[in-house]
Amino acid sequence: MKLFSIPIAMCLFSLTLACRAPAANAPNSHNPDAISGQEGSEAKPASPPSEPDKQISPLQYVQESELSWEDYSSYPDALMKVVRWKTLVGGSRIPRSDLQFGVMELAPHAVYPGHRHPAPELIYVIGGRGEWTADGERAIVEPGTAIYCPPNTTHRWVNLSDEVLQLVWVWWAPNGDERVLSVPSSLTQPVPAQQQGFPDSAEQ
Repeated sequence: MKLFSIPIAMCLFSLTLACRAPAANAPNSHNPDAISGQEGSEAKPASPPSEPDKQISPLQYVQESELSWEDYSSYPDALMKVVRWKTLVGGSRIPRSDLQFGVMELAPHAVYPGHRHPAPELIYVIGGRGEWTADGERAIVEPGTAIYCPPNTTHRWVNLSDEVLQLVWVWWAPNGDERVLSVPSSLTQPVPAQQQGFPDSAEQ
């Protein structure tokens, strides 16, 4: 487990979202000779963009507030009442096969018991105060804390405050092995009796 304290700029989580490269440049329409091959001949109008060019969008974005909290059928209902997340990149809105990026929340004083997954993970705390445990090592984390979690490391969260614990998380495919992103988290510890759910649980 590695902990870092970094500014809110979150340089650790700066992500370059690859966009499809545009099609090869069309002939130079500003030079009539380059099109006709004859000096002084009338310039031909530039061809309209091809269909693939029209489909390319250099901008891909999603508003977190527009997405619903996700269901996770492999987790018991008791746990899903106190932990929730959204996948912003790597989901249906911005598909990526090599990267997943999103937000997670843990209800006040709740416990997200030990779990693990084959994908490595980066976590950045943006709200609340919690206890992070990884393979028996514990740390108190708060906004501005960044964490690296190696693959298949059992880790656990406890919310220590009356506020919702808010995190940003990233999974990626090490060495291009995208198979790790298709394997969900699995619990390694039983789900304890939870105290309270989210303050806005009636709206979920």
